[in-house]
Amino acid sequence: MHDAAADEDYTKAIELNPQYGEAYYTRGHARKIKGDFNGAISDFTMLMEIRQGDALPFFDRAEVKTYKKDIEGAILDLSRAIELDSTFSLAYLELGRAKYNQANYESAIENFSKCIKYNPEDSEAFYNRGLAKIKVGMKTEACDDLTRADEMGFAQAAEAKKLNCK
Repeated sequence: MHDAAADEDYTKAIELNPQYGEAYYTRGHARKIKGDFNGAISDFTMLMEIRQGDALPFFDRAEVKTYKKDIEGAILDLSRAIELDSTFSLAYLELGRAKYNQANYESAIENFSKCIKYNPEDSEAFYNRGLAKIKVGMKTEACDDLTRADEMGFAQAAEAKKLNCK
């Protein structure tokens, strides 16, 4: 659990060693959890400077931007994370969600498919790809994805199948 004393400890660690990436990473996540999104974004941005070439800080900052409803900013960060690590399945999943929320279903399907390529056990990616395929009229393929997600134990898949795959 994050508290003020822990935040103070991370801040002191950073003051002692401004290049201590782990302190920015941990404090950024703690700030995200407590709803200090601007503080979290600041920490992840500093981490990007320290860990140049690392995809994870871009992913983490994108997640916080999504909480702030900055979908365009999140998309930019997720795209950069994927540039740095083209096999980062979670980045594809989140980018697919962002594209879905923009009603860009074809791009969402593409990103969910890439997530599945790099992590074939990601039931959430199958579920989300199924929902996106429904939106573009690919009912048979959508129901296949929803069935796969259901078989993998993704909770919402059974209900989505019931509503869409009659």
